[in-house]
Amino acid sequence: MNSNGSSATLPNDSNLLTLKQIASSIGCSYDRLNGFAQKAGVRTAVGAVDVAGVKGVRYPPEAQELFALLIKAQDEGLVHPGTSEAFLARTQQEESNGQIAEYPKGNGQGQIARLTKGGENAESLVRLMEAAIELTAQRIAAQVLPPPEDRLIRAEEAAALLACKARAVGRYVKPARPGVWKRSAILSYIQSLT
Repeated sequence: MNSNGSSATLPNDSNLLTLKQIASSIGCSYDRLNGFAQKAGVRTAVGAVDVAGVKGVRYPPEAQELFALLIKAQDEGLVHPGTSEAFLARTQQEESNGQIAEYPKGNGQGQIARLTKGGENAESLVRLMEAAIELTAQRIAAQVLPPPEDRLIRAEEAAALLACKARAVGRYVKPARPGVWKRSAILSYIQSLT
């Protein structure tokens, strides 16, 4: 269906592709691609055309790029068919406001970075960002955090802290729920004794 929702016969019908052809060319299943193609906003964004005399809609060759973008974004967990219309609208707005640069990542797969207009130093910016991400990941991996001070504990652990029997913990500290106490409440009670 074209942007005005009517059928059209284009002089260059032979250049139009079926959804199966697009699915085959970008390497995904027809059913997966059809989930996106069923959304009216996606059909409009990719330029779907309802051609008279043929079954189903046809797509211009440029639609392959947008469908490939949707599939890649879905693989990365950024989009699903229900959010695809908004995703394409936001992507097209970002493209009109800036430029898109492809850069290689350590594993050799291309990644897309959106940069503002005039991104002369795009490669150095991307390398700097990658280094910062890697350094942050290393610091997080090296940091061993102690268990949180305030957590829920069972009667046995609370009894060990209070030096009493598990059945008697409730006499000293009110439980958060039956059989479970806040560790901070137990420690506060112990501190109040000294």
